[in-house]
Amino acid sequence: MIIRNVATCVALILIVSCKAKKKSVSELDAEQPMVTLGSGPLPPTLMETGLFKDGDLAALSPGLHRYDVRVPLWSDGAQKDRFVFAPTDKAVSFNGTKLDFPTGSVFVKHFKSDNDPGLNVETRVIVLNGDGTWVYGTYLWKEDGSTELLDRARTVQVGGKDYRIPSPKECTTCHRENAEVLGFSLEQLNRDNQIQQLSELKVLGPDVQSMLAVKPLDDVKDKALPINSRARTYMHVNCATCHNPGGPKGANLMDMRLEAVDTHLLSLGKIFPGKPDDSILFQKISADTSRMPPVSIRPDPLALEIFRSYIEGLVETPAPVTDEPVQIPEPQPGRDVPAEESQNDEVQQSGP
Repeated sequence: MIIRNVATCVALILIVSCKAKKKSVSELDAEQPMVTLGSGPLPPTLMETGLFKDGDLAALSPGLHRYDVRVPLWSDGAQKDRFVFAPTDKAVSFNGTKLDFPTGSVFVKHFKSDNDPGLNVETRVIVLNGDGTWVYGTYLWKEDGSTELLDRARTVQVGGKDYRIPSPKECTTCHRENAEVLGFSLEQLNRDNQIQQLSELKVLGPDVQSMLAVKPLDDVKDKALPINSRARTYMHVNCATCHNPGGPKGANLMDMRLEAVDTHLLSLGKIFPGKPDDSILFQKISADTSRMPPVSIRPDPLALEIFRSYIEGLVETPAPVTDEPVQIPEPQPGRDVPAEESQNDEVQQSGP
């Protein structure tokens, strides 16, 4: 009888102990992050970053959260997963104009084959180091499931399609000063109650109402919206990171931000109203080589549809008669665009 009672007590203790070890979602979120980034260069493999547990992309490290955008960049049709990591007790704050990122912030964008989402192509990582510098890197996925940090551009074939992977220097062509992070912006995040959710997760600060006041981008796929709005939004997302007055030299002569006006592009001779095939803008997005956006291999079918309709619908407006001389604003000094490394591209097979 004594032995039976002892056995029963031991069993009860084990059951209670096991139940006590089970953690709630909030307790899991409060765990010490495994992310090892924030100082120095990126490690040679993605798994060494600590972003994902045991190399499983579905098992996120504590503090790493998914997010989505309203208007994705064109990336040769690749499907993308996006993640953000904010250090413990250091949320991304809104200063009334833009987001301020704390030291140790990490942004991850994972690319999958659009032919087969089970096939991984690349994973890009952006980190704000403790010394205030931003570090950019791209991990290439190999057939055996391992990853490699690239030091130059590559063209890889995954799922029967080619994908162009930029070099670290090419990353800084678009990710430049005051535009280090592109997709993680309030105009992009304002969808599906996402800003509130990220605030609750302490990724974003508590000033939700101020952040929600930022106008969200229009959905470029929504055919119910005016074609002008869809075209301007597409340019704002895919082109304006370089084509703005503070962009790289040459690109800064053309302003493709939302706040720019159509007459600006018309005055530069980049668009011929009613003639898309004669317009440089349309030629650039549909070209086989020297295409825009610059890293893409294939034209975006949606862009071709939008800009053909957009340009066909434009009507040339005569310039107003005035005795005043025309004042052409000088662009702000830009910086040189890093030399492309396309001559060093390698075409290789890549698998899951």
